[in-house]
Amino acid sequence: MWHPTRRYSTAFFLVMLIVVFAVALAKQNVWLIIFLLVIEVMAGVWYGLSYVPFGRKIVCSFFRSLGIFYPCFYVYDQTAESCKPKENNNNLLSSFSGNSSK
Repeated sequence: MWHPTRRYSTAFFLVMLIVVFAVALAKQNVWLIIFLLVIEVMAGVWYGLSYVPFGRKIVCSFFRSLGIFYPCFYVYDQTAESCKPKENNNNLLSSFSGNSSK
């Protein structure tokens, strides 16, 4: 349940369980409860997909092919690209360690 690949989805699902229960007990607006319940179910599905081999990847590629979530995937791709290590750092590290190739 707390495996590194499911840690955040587990925490989000459990938090949503508590939030939906608390809002329902507080007798808030029924539409708010239904909205939070839909989010909770989606969190549960996402958590369940972590047990299916390549489950999350298949769902992400399906939504990426639809194109309706384009801004989300665009921001994700830009963030993932900026977090990759640069290849020039290896040459810089080797010059500091005394392994120069001159």
